[in-house]
Amino acid sequence: MNIEGYIDHTLLKFNATDDAFYQLANEAILFGFASVCVPPSAVRYLRRQFPELRICSVVGFPCGYQTTKTKIAEVTELSEEGVNELDFVINLQQFHSGNYEFVENELYSLIGKCRENHILSKIIVESGSLSEIQLSTVCAIINKCLPDYIKTSTGMLLNGYAVTPEEISRIRLLTESEIKIKASGGIRTRLQALELIQAGADRIGTSSSINIIQTMEN
Repeated sequence: MNIEGYIDHTLLKFNATDDAFYQLANEAILFGFASVCVPPSAVRYLRRQFPELRICSVVGFPCGYQTTKTKIAEVTELSEEGVNELDFVINLQQFHSGNYEFVENELYSLIGKCRENHILSKIIVESGSLSEIQLSTVCAIINKCLPDYIKTSTGMLLNGYAVTPEEISRIRLLTESEIKIKASGGIRTRLQALELIQAGADRIGTSSSINIIQTMEN
């Protein structure tokens, strides 16, 4: 399987340098990764250096508790700087408080803003922190808003978390067929990635991309 085309080659470390992002982009081009996923502050630099590179960035990262106006401003600015895809964190504080209408309205606004600017939208729900009922609830909200993708995790909030094939299969059952799935969180080996893809993942978000494609696991 050509696993490279599934991977968002990710670097979101707070101390990553321009040189590191330059190397990330070159690796993405060399190996044919789906995109690079980088902090908002790196988008302008990469777009200037790599006009044809597919760039993903993050909004409301990593906890999602920025105001809706702030998130919309992020989308607007990143659109102007040439981003192609955005991974949004839902407002986890509002969701866990049971304010589902707020979460839904915010997602409608953000996804709509992405569509206006021809940006792919991916909604991060931190599925590893959710009960079965909560996962069903958030997927019902996602189904109403119809983003391009639902994404499992930021990979930063849950220590030791690794997304499982069972989690992906459950999300696939709970979401509309046109909504794709990005698996993220603790994906470090080729075997993990293959199992997640077989379970229904359409993208793999990982900072271990090179290890994954160079490990000959079956």
